Amino acid sequence: MKTRSFGERVDEKSAQALFANHLRERYHYNPAMAEAIFRDALFVRTLLDPTAREDGQVVRCFPKATESAGKPLRDCAYVAVRLTMYAPGDDEFLARYGPKALRQRKIKRLCDEAIAQGAAATQEDLAALFCCHRSTIVRDIAELKAKGLRIVTRGGITDQGRGLSHKREAILLYLQGYLTSEIARKIQHACRSLSV
Repeated sequence: MKTRSFGERVDEKSAQALFANHLRERYHYNPAMAEAIFRDALFVRTLLDPTAREDGQVVRCFPKATESAGKPLRDCAYVAVRLTMYAPGDDEFLARYGPKALRQRKIKRLCDEAIAQGAAATQEDLAALFCCHRSTIVRDIAELKAKGLRIVTRGGITDQGRGLSHKREAILLYLQGYLTSEIARKIQHACRSLSV
């Protein structure tokens, strides 16, 4: 008997697998029909509740990306963000590259997901999600940036802390003839934060 991998065992417990098994057992549907019904059910759920989370996701509240620097976090507007803590392929990635590389991969994924949903994670948010010290997140982000990856956190959007400022990048884009809205999109800032 073939031994199943960790990822295969986790996938067998997913909502999709449990729902498909229910359809096969109760209604004798074949796997393709069960898969199609599951996809339709997900579509309907998304229409009824766009904030619903998928398997492997958590929901956290982060400050809106448009909140200005210096504003106390308690006074900021927040967004409920769906973050993918576990995605298919994470287990293979872990086996191949190790826990540190997987954590960095997830940091990139979570930051991208937060920005796509109109929010920005802080380094403290990420440290809490990964149950590690903030300094670990700072080192991971520095290594990812050294590899040429763009990691956008609240501090990066608002030019807080000791990180690199986007002012130079914004000015260079302005001198190249880009419009303010294009510059804001390229460096992932709010238009009102760019007074070029």
